[in-house]
Amino acid sequence: MRGTAAANLYGVYNEYNSASIANETVGVRNRFSDGSTGTNGMMGMYTDFTNNANGTYYGVRNEYTSGATGTGAKYGSYNLISTSAGGTHYGTYNEVNASNGWAGYFVGKNYISLGLGINNPNPDGRLDIIHNSTGAGSPHIMITAQNANTGSRIVFDNEAETTNNWVMFARADDTPADSRFNIFHNGTGNIMVVTGDGKVGINRTPTTNDLEVNGNASKATAGGFIANSDKRLKKNIEGIQGKTALEKILKMRGVTYLWDDTQTGIKRPDNLQYGFIAQELMEVFPEKVTKDNLGFYQTAYGDYDPIFVEA
Repeated sequence: MRGTAAANLYGVYNEYNSASIANETVGVRNRFSDGSTGTNGMMGMYTDFTNNANGTYYGVRNEYTSGATGTGAKYGSYNLISTSAGGTHYGTYNEVNASNGWAGYFVGKNYISLGLGINNPNPDGRLDIIHNSTGAGSPHIMITAQNANTGSRIVFDNEAETTNNWVMFARADDTPADSRFNIFHNGTGNIMVVTGDGKVGINRTPTTNDLEVNGNASKATAGGFIANSDKRLKKNIEGIQGKTALEKILKMRGVTYLWDDTQTGIKRPDNLQYGFIAQELMEVFPEKVTKDNLGFYQTAYGDYDPIFVEA
């Protein structure tokens, strides 16, 4: 067909106005049953655009209007390749390299039954990505939240055991202290919270110290946390006088107590405790008592060991 001026031009036009009892109703059918492929292969349909006019071009366009209300599946394109067919199989093959183009553009849900490979033609997992990441600007996967003061989530479920799940949550915020990375279990809550200013909380949100734990902590064997105490890393070293140490010890008051914390949200032990009162210690060792971000006093009991030794 060739035309130069017309409202509509059709290479092939088919119209069916009444129902048919035939097994198939086909607008165009092509069958190749014999022969060898030429240099460019065999094509059931071939569309070649060589003009440079503006406008939208469709190699193939399929529409189901609102009148297509009958039951049954609707396929915009259906491709079936037998497993016994030779060669490499492509249900659809698209090559688009323009920076403002897409090899595939989908509006709606997508279903993939086996593996999805990105830059990987032979994915081992359900999602398999091959990429050399050079920093935050070139990640393997990027997840972006749309609204302020919220974050992104990845949920881990089990199809057979549906009661509990795990959630990884990340919030990027312009204020580092408000940035969050949480590991959450729906039966427990936030098990680990990491803030953008370098604090880590276990079973709590950290507010003051680099590591904050709500509950007991243990190691595989007995022993304390080890820290540098090398002379080469210290200056202005002066011995603690025994008399001075004893005087300070005598000003310290050991007490027993029960926790009465209804303000911090931290889970405290219920049984009888042995220790000190921070406000009283501050009168003897003002440099060893500080405030947390909630305004409550805190101290490290282990810092007083050298005083006990010299006393």
